[in-house]
Amino acid sequence: MMGTNKNNNLNKVGYKICLNCNENKPITSNFFYRRKNSSDGFDSWCKECKKRWDKKYHILKTYKINNEEFKKLLDIQNNSCPICRKSLDLRKINMTHIDHCHKSGKIRGLLCHYCNNILNFSKENPFILIKAIKYLKKHNCKNNF
Repeated sequence: MMGTNKNNNLNKVGYKICLNCNENKPITSNFFYRRKNSSDGFDSWCKECKKRWDKKYHILKTYKINNEEFKKLLDIQNNSCPICRKSLDLRKINMTHIDHCHKSGKIRGLLCHYCNNILNFSKENPFILIKAIKYLKKHNCKNNF
């Protein structure tokens, strides 16, 4: 009786099993990063796993928080952005951001990509944000008011 051993799929020509997620994927630059030192010329982790790892490493290095602290922030916020209340989708790598004060470096919470951009583009200036609200109200933009 054959089990679901990952080695069962190794004979498929043109496919490779990601050593992280164990998924069998085509050996192309769409699924794997190139790596000169590898026997097949591609990394042992698929792009999706590599991006997820890189994001975690970036978070750990830049903000000095680990996965448990990150998950605690998510729990405190009920897995949603505190500004727009949209659910934070962690499967989309660049759509959840750690919001922090650029002066002190203190972490304020987690934001969706769009709300993070609002703060970024306003240069974190509350007066610009207030003026933007007044501008929208003046021009009868009644979305969610």
